[in-house]
Amino acid sequence: MHIFPSGTNSCRAFMVILDLVSYDAPTGRLQLGGKEADYPLMPGDRYLVDNVYEELDSPGEWYLNHETGMLYYQPVPGFSGKSEVIAPTLGRLIDLQGDPAGSSPSPTCAFPV
Repeated sequence: MHIFPSGTNSCRAFMVILDLVSYDAPTGRLQLGGKEADYPLMPGDRYLVDNVYEELDSPGEWYLNHETGMLYYQPVPGFSGKSEVIAPTLGRLIDLQGDPAGSSPSPTCAFPV
């Protein structure tokens, strides 16, 4: 689940990726977790759910079965047997960590274009 947090320390310009830990059908309650689960969720936060086999109904949607390695994909218009599919395995390209309130802030970085 991709969530765009809107808390007091967020500008809604980034997203966190969380795991669905459990779902209680009678109450409709979800439990989310994962290493990015450190932002409060607020009413009205935007979210996106992907990688759900039962929801493959629109072009561009996909599901990866982690046990078999099989990728299911609903093709977008123009997709063909000659189209190239790229499936990245890197979870995060850049990860800057620090403690802005403490003595070890993230380093200052520049990314020239």
